[in-house]
Amino acid sequence: MLLGDELDAASRHAPDTPALACGDRSWTFTEWNRASLALAARVADSVAPTGRVAVLATNHPTVALALSAVPRAGRVLSMPNWRLHPAEIADVIEDVGAELIIGTADLVDPVMKLLAERGLVPRRWGLFEIDELLGDQPVEQPSPRQPDATAPAPRPTPGDPAWIIHTSGTTGTPKGVVLTHASLLAGATTALFGRPVGPADTYLYPFPLCHVSAHNVLALHLARRPVVLTERFEPALLWEQTRRWGVTMVSLAPTMLAMLLDDPATDSAGRGDLRAIGYGASAITPELLTEASQRLGCEFSGGYGMTEASGNAVFLDAAAHRLALHGDARPLTSAGFPGPLTRARITPVPADGPDHSPIAGPIAGPVAAAVRGAEVRTGEVGQIELAGPQVAAGYWGRPDATADTFGSDGWLRTGDLGRLDDDGRLWVTDRLKDLVISGGENVSAREVELVLATHPAVKAVAVVGSPDARWGEVVTAVVVARDGRTIDHAELQAHVRSSLAPFKVPKRIEMVEALPQNATGKVDKVALRATLGRF
Repeated sequence: MLLGDELDAASRHAPDTPALACGDRSWTFTEWNRASLALAARVADSVAPTGRVAVLATNHPTVALALSAVPRAGRVLSMPNWRLHPAEIADVIEDVGAELIIGTADLVDPVMKLLAERGLVPRRWGLFEIDELLGDQPVEQPSPRQPDATAPAPRPTPGDPAWIIHTSGTTGTPKGVVLTHASLLAGATTALFGRPVGPADTYLYPFPLCHVSAHNVLALHLARRPVVLTERFEPALLWEQTRRWGVTMVSLAPTMLAMLLDDPATDSAGRGDLRAIGYGASAITPELLTEASQRLGCEFSGGYGMTEASGNAVFLDAAAHRLALHGDARPLTSAGFPGPLTRARITPVPADGPDHSPIAGPIAGPVAAAVRGAEVRTGEVGQIELAGPQVAAGYWGRPDATADTFGSDGWLRTGDLGRLDDDGRLWVTDRLKDLVISGGENVSAREVELVLATHPAVKAVAVVGSPDARWGEVVTAVVVARDGRTIDHAELQAHVRSSLAPFKVPKRIEMVEALPQNATGKVDKVALRATLGRF
């Protein structure tokens, strides 16, 4: 099965069921599949087979259309995070060698300028120029370009790349995760097992489509049920669309759920038909679950996964959340059980772990390889590894990074620490990877450290995540000033903002005389996080 096949099947078996709604418009599966085929044909006529197409726009129906349309054309969809700094986006587009950029002028123009300075001039289509494909009348589909007029273009295979999503890494250089037709459809299928969709359900998607969470669109279309796409997450908009389209299910990060409860619109809106809320990116606290359950009256389920696993692979079901509401909060600290297509194991922690050398300039250090294939005893903490058809193919153009993370035995080394109990339940205990996850966005600590180290007043710096009730974690910079220099926090934040995305700018800055170090001279980030709790 390939991306696009789910739309073919839905248009045959549920032709008049809405496939997608946005604002005040909706499209049936017949209309959506017709538009998808038209976009696929147009892309195939403009981009060489296996070529990359970048989509750079906020949530919009045409962006959702591209999720299956570009891969079904035998081309690869690149989805840069539009919240990044234009220079970071240009790096992503250069990395994949995109031949075509589809997007809005406000986002594409500054990136095209930077690419031109590098001698790169990909073709561009305005997002709204191809909105005609979603019109009321069928659009004539141009014939795809053929290398041989006597032979049709080869159909992609399940193992071919479909999406490339760049994610922050411990080195500070984002890596393009190669998601195949097979891995994405396996991830979508796993999602349907972890969060069952009923024959009358309608799902609201509030996350940016440039995230791997977009696999939820595929999952709902596999189930032949509607997706309501919101342009952005905003409580009043969520409730308006929920009432308009009869939404029964929604996915939210705990940060978003807290914002929803804080907004006056929630008390005045009424939940309508909403029955289930799925969450991910971080665990939910018993306090937040209790308040949300009492005020919204919904069931909850949690998911643990990552881009490299094509989405969520482990689920904490509604029954565990009901136990927590009746006084047994222990299950909430668990990630739950692996999905039916996923295996999980715990392996020994790498001897050296990520390089936490204090940053005083561009420093790089390799991560020691883990003992391949060995497993720790049940209940012991080690590195979480996942295996199954939803594991990505590797990193785009990064064979060394691919070998470091994706084992030849099919196991994905997640970079998270955890344990399995006697029942097979997974408990995530810490992070081996040097990442901060704030509001659902991955931030490389090393990337922020390298930028901060270029400020003339900074002698040394370490970046960690510190707990935050709203964001889960906030990017926190712990800074040692050069002798005789004072550091203005706002100036440091502006320094980072000039090079990186706003969500990577430290929300918290602490000054120290020296950074704690372990016996090998590396920054002891465990001790550093503990120290932050005393500031």
